[in-house]
Amino acid sequence: MEQQRSKTEIQIQAEIWKTIWKEFPETRRLLFHVPNESTYDDSQQASSGVIPGVPDLLFAWRGFTWYIELKDDTGRISDAQKVFHANLDRQGIKTWLFFNSLDCIVFLRNVIPGADQSYMVKLMPEHISPYSDGSKYDFYLSEWQRKKQEARARKAAKTSWPKKY
Repeated sequence: MEQQRSKTEIQIQAEIWKTIWKEFPETRRLLFHVPNESTYDDSQQASSGVIPGVPDLLFAWRGFTWYIELKDDTGRISDAQKVFHANLDRQGIKTWLFFNSLDCIVFLRNVIPGADQSYMVKLMPEHISPYSDGSKYDFYLSEWQRKKQEARARKAAKTSWPKKY
């Protein structure tokens, strides 16, 4: 018997979006994805506000924006995401982490009628990103910068030596 493949991140995201769009028409155009997935250094993108680590879904509702990170079974939080989650926490905002559409839909079904962040922290604490810790922002940032610097050095070493003529 063949094992069923798990859903991809984009499939999880699509299920969430379609369900909320159909069930809660009053929320239409308030749950959205910010296409911020640049995988290369591009100074033009950076200077226009493309910031790596932005969560997958944002939900603007009742004077608050909810930040939702989605991962499939093999997904992991990137260094840029760790920095972003910790930085949001420094502003009193949690990042919510889901590995399937159902848990996220249950979360949104609680938020839409009026649950605030403190209630949701009590109701679903297991879905707060483990990197939603503002006290570790500087550590996450320095680790990310160190790894980026090492990657640049490896790339420079590959391209600069030895030269073949």
